[in-house]
Amino acid sequence: MNFGRRISGFLRISLILAVFFAALTRAQKVGDERAFSYDESSRIGPSHWGGIRPEWRACNSGRMQSPVDLLHQRVQIVSNLGRLDRNYKPANATFINRGHSIMLNWTNDAGHIKINGTMFHLKQCHWHSPSEHTLDGTKFDLEIHLVHVSHDNRTAVIGIMYKIGHPDSSLSMLTRDFEALAETRQVEKYIGIIDPNFIKFGSKKYYRYTGSLTTPPCTQNIIWTIETKPLRHVRLFSSSPPPPSSFTTSNHSLFGQDGVLVRVRQPARVLQNEQPIADDEEESRFRQQCSCTQELCTQGKGMP
Repeated sequence: MNFGRRISGFLRISLILAVFFAALTRAQKVGDERAFSYDESSRIGPSHWGGIRPEWRACNSGRMQSPVDLLHQRVQIVSNLGRLDRNYKPANATFINRGHSIMLNWTNDAGHIKINGTMFHLKQCHWHSPSEHTLDGTKFDLEIHLVHVSHDNRTAVIGIMYKIGHPDSSLSMLTRDFEALAETRQVEKYIGIIDPNFIKFGSKKYYRYTGSLTTPPCTQNIIWTIETKPLRHVRLFSSSPPPPSSFTTSNHSLFGQDGVLVRVRQPARVLQNEQPIADDEEESRFRQQCSCTQELCTQGKGMP
């Protein structure tokens, strides 16, 4: 009898500790977000990120940093990257206010994408306003990042640009929770089962390059896939612009594209009537500039 009580007491203590450490981990993640700023004039602004913590040094010294300006005349058009194979499914989700942005976090299996045969599981998505990446120098109202992680802990991110327009019915289900979390400064809010397929893709064409996380610790070797066509009709908030208490401007200066080969995937039928931008001579020039070459793209100086 006493043994059973001891076991029961041990289980209760274990459960309490598990809940405590889970809460501590969430608080630490939010704390990390509040430890830096997007304000260039701040002592914790983007130009200082690399000096805030030793593990963030790549933010200043990394040679494959994101975001970048995707210049169409500088990319290599290819058709063999394959379609972006995604297989998402509904899963439990939570909104987390990270201070600079609000993240939609799936707490169990929400499906995956496949890149070169490797499966990357969807973990979360979040929004940046205005967009972090630019297309031929054009910045957009919003950019969503869908973050995926493989079993060997590699990260792949899909970026989609938006122009503010009429409310999108596919996002209307999230609007109330999104605004409530932003206005109350609540850290976390469970919102039930969410199907990631509500996030629409604008095109079969996409840019592919290897870069970094756009927030500290600015981890490199991130596989980026950026949709080439922005979506036009979306509004996350019932008011536009978003309520001032929502979150701060969440983007920072672009890194140069020099020395980085960015590839754009287009269906083969499109290529029949178009001259590929990068021929053998251009490819050779890029390889001379770049520090290493991978199957997905070439990594190089001053970018992804």
